[in-house]
Amino acid sequence: HIDSTKHPQHLTQPDFTEIVFTIITNHSVTRHAASTIVFTLHPQ
Repeated sequence: HIDSTKHPQHLTQPDFTEIVFTIITNHSVTRHAASTIVFTLHPQ
């Protein structure tokens, strides 16, 4: 059992990491989708 009063970072750190990971993942997916659309509209 983790005492949340003594180790508050155990509650906040995973949330922060998950948010950052989600932002990076969404950004990568968005870039990939944009690249695919551009390639489809303007094939080289």
